[in-house]
Amino acid sequence: MARRRVVWAPIALADLKQVVQFIGRNDRDFAKEFGKRVHQQARKLANFPEGARLVPESDDPTCREIFIGNYRLIYLVASDRVTIVAFFHGGRQIKRMLRQSGREHQG
Repeated sequence: MARRRVVWAPIALADLKQVVQFIGRNDRDFAKEFGKRVHQQARKLANFPEGARLVPESDDPTCREIFIGNYRLIYLVASDRVTIVAFFHGGRQIKRMLRQSGREHQG
């Protein structure tokens, strides 16, 4: 299997930035390391994106997720790329969040 390119949707990158800023209010060093860890985990998706679980709230077989701490990184798998579409706290309701942000995938 060829290595895929990992691409962040701008809104997903904004989600991550917001989370890192929130964490940084209490611990700047931890926030910086957390952001690095998220990017490292995202880069690993280039090799085996199908290895993660399907998003249970989605009927789309290309929609997968990994957990990083208490956060969910949601992505779509294509033949040439992995597109990260959302990053948010696992306690949030994904369908409502995606619908409100206009990111609900029509698959």
